[in-house]
Order: sequence, then C-alpha cells, then structure tokens
Amino acid sequence: MTPVDMITSTTKYGNPERDFDICNLVDAAGANYVARGTAYHVPQLDNLIGEGIKKKGFSFIEAISPCPTHFGRRNKLGDAVEMMKTIKENAVNVNSPQAQKGVLKKGSFLIGKLSERNDPDFNARYEQIRQKVLAK
Repeated sequence: MTPVDMITSTTKYGNPERDFDICNLVDAAGANYVARGTAYHVPQLDNLIGEGIKKKGFSFIEAISPCPTHFGRRNKLGDAVEMMKTIKENAVNVNSPQAQKGVLKKGSFLIGKLSERNDPDFNARYEQIRQKVLAK
C-alpha cells in the first residue's frame, strides 16, 4: 500500500513496488462491507466503522491517517497539520459528483462506503453444511 518510491523503515531507499488499493483487493475477494475513511473526517469514519461492525460477514474499513513522526519526515511531507490538510484535499466522497463521473485527480482517493453485499457469513454457511450432513 506504500506509494512507489516513498521511504519507510523497511524501504530505506524508496519503495520499489507499485502501490495498490487494498479496498479493491478485499472487494474482489468478496468482503460483505468495504469502506475507507480518514482521520480528518472523524464522524464519517466513526459511522463507517459502526456499519462494518454490524454487518454480517467480513468487513474491511481502511482508515487513512498521517504519520508525521516517521513517514512524513522521511518523505518531506510536512508536519501533522500539513499532512492532515493533504488528506483533506485529496479525499473524495464516493457520493460526490466528481466520484460519480469517475474522474479523480492524481493522488486523490475515495472515502465512504465503497461496496456492500449481503452474502451469508461463514457461520451461516457452516450451519447450512452441518444441516445437510445431519439430514443424511
């Protein structure tokens, strides 16, 4: 998830791998609830976490937050206030006209509920299988 060329504690000379959207990955894997929020948009993030907890099955909520102490300093991204401002400026609500058109500027990312399903969770599926076995 670390952007390419960014410096971290494990990539001292820059991350050689392309970054990827973890929310797209868990959505493709079939998660029943996928969302993303930020430390800037606290009420929304709080609601997303609450919805995810209530959802049956696997839920995934990505919370984007600044790390001014290490990541920000190593990559010259500014102090905590500057990093929070960057998060605010690059977050695009999934219900906004910009998101609906599918046109995001480079560096922007969607926030909000990204996907939701009502597939049976593991326990429900397991019980279905158990009942089949008991019926035999």
